[in-house]
Order: sequence, then structure tokens, then C-alpha cells
Amino acid sequence: MSAQTTEAGIAAVLEGERARLRAFCSGDVATLDRLLSDELTYTHSNGMIEGKAPFLDRLAAGRVRFANGEVSEASVRLLGDTAIYNGRFGLTVISGEREVHLDSRQLSVWQRHADGQWQQIATASSRIPPEPS
Repeated sequence: MSAQTTEAGIAAVLEGERARLRAFCSGDVATLDRLLSDELTYTHSNGMIEGKAPFLDRLAAGRVRFANGEVSEASVRLLGDTAIYNGRFGLTVISGEREVHLDSRQLSVWQRHADGQWQQIATASSRIPPEPS
């Protein structure tokens, strides 16, 4: 793989992650449908595991909302048509009357398809506990 191809792949995955976070916060189900693989496994920071369809259904129905998403760290390793993303982000999750701010680490796997498009196939986030006072 050439350096140019590697740089383009890394840039595409980083932009995919930024677009995914923007779509989370705006409730843009159509963008998420394009970015997330039908085979997605999403492991939430609370340990819940969910597939693409149930997650998008909850988002579309307003049962979960996201706000104030911000990435503070991000790196990508490219392994052929697979990319490993590691990042840190802050995000407010609103579920019913409950609002929780999360400071989390994320590990995601992205896959490049024959048409050159990248999709997230797996993601897991882990909460970072607050610093003791």
C-alpha cells in the first residue's frame, strides 16, 4: 500500500468518525445508516451490546439522544482494508429524563468496501472515571 493510499485511508476514517459523532448529536439517522455496517456490533460504555438496526431505531424514535460531542484524541492504524481507530471523546447522552456526560475512550473497526467506501463494523467505548478530588 502506498503512502498516499495510506494517508487517504486514514483521512477517510478520521472524517468518518467526525461525521458519525455529528450525526449522533443531530439525530441524523440517514448519515449513520451510510456510515455503519449492517453487521455493526456496538458495545456501549454501560456494557450494552447492540446491532445497527436496534440502535438506529432507538435514535429515530427519540428514546436516546446525544449532545455536545467532542473528540479530544484520535489515531488510526491501517491494515489493508481494515482500520483500527482509537479515540477519546466527550458526549452527553440523554435517555428519557436522564442526562449523563461521558468522558470515554473508543475503539472502532472500520472496513473498506470494493467501492472504496469505509464503514464502521464494530465499536466499543469505555468510560473514563472522573479524577478523584
